Amino acid sequence: MKNFEQISEIVTRTAPSGGIKAGEGRLLGSEFHIAQTSADEGEAYSALTVGIVTLPVADGQAFEGGVGAPVYWHDGECYASSGGTRSQIGTVDAIYPGDVDVRLSGTVIPSTLDADDVSFDPGDTGMDSTNAGAA
Repeated sequence: MKNFEQISEIVTRTAPSGGIKAGEGRLLGSEFHIAQTSADEGEAYSALTVGIVTLPVADGQAFEGGVGAPVYWHDGECYASSGGTRSQIGTVDAIYPGDVDVRLSGTVIPSTLDADDVSFDPGDTGMDSTNAGAA
């Protein structure tokens, strides 16, 4: 395959103003990731986009839906409800006092969309079959 770049569970990003610390979550547009390494502003760092991570839960949030419930992100904490202002970063894998294990899929549902408005057909590969295999 001529166009393969890399497996994308871990990607390289450039640290924002103020830098980033390993373990911090970051929402960049419609990408959410967890920094795997620390970096000063402008330096490269490794970031995890797919997998299960433990993240802090905002005060008063109860993930009553349990495993599979949507998890939303805002200002460094997880929320059980979007309130229309937060992006969905994944789903609940386990719940602890003050923390939640989040299953990151590499896909973020932006706050401007309602999760009920997003659909995915498992047979949809995102490719136009007329261009499949084109060089």
